[in-house]
Amino acid sequence: MSLRDKTLLVLMPCVLVMVVAQYVVCHLQIMPRFEHLERQDARHHMATIQRALDERVGSIGRLCKDWAFWNDTYEFVEDRNQAYLDST
Repeated sequence: MSLRDKTLLVLMPCVLVMVVAQYVVCHLQIMPRFEHLERQDARHHMATIQRALDERVGSIGRLCKDWAFWNDTYEFVEDRNQAYLDST
């Protein structure tokens, strides 16, 4: 057996053990922490989106309410009804 073969015979199991050890450490220690951080970040972004949507829906609601008052005025311009004058 040559020196090259003996060296490979010794180094290959060492490299294999190091790769397996690195995989185990990453899988058991590092990945759960990253998953926790990603979930926390996703929750933060979802809360931000929820607030933005709530604000937008409120804005649209206020706009619709404002325009709803103009419907009566538009009808008054069309038919000159006395009920509009009495109510406003």
